[in-house]
Amino acid sequence: MSFIPLRVQEGNEPLLTITAQKRNPDGSVIAFDLTGSAVTMYVKATKNTADGSALATYTATITDAANGKFTVQLTTASTVTPGTFWYKINSVIAAHPQTLQHGDFIVENV
Repeated sequence: MSFIPLRVQEGNEPLLTITAQKRNPDGSVIAFDLTGSAVTMYVKATKNTADGSALATYTATITDAANGKFTVQLTTASTVTPGTFWYKINSVIAAHPQTLQHGDFIVENV
């Protein structure tokens, strides 16, 4: 699980290209294999907001499962209001959820 802030510009609908990674016990970082996964991104008001109450929920498109690569197409549902929010990206494999990445979701007024 990685804390990575994301910045987007107000009103834009960017396509995010993300590589999920995991840290081995020896400290090295490798791609997180997403084979058989469903990946979902939640944009929430705060870290403590329940996933079911997210401001926006996106289903990712896995582009290279073995190498942990996927895309998320954002919409104005999450970029219309400037401010700092929270996001979380989960992977579910065989009914076992795992948070891949999370952090501040910053919508910049431009």
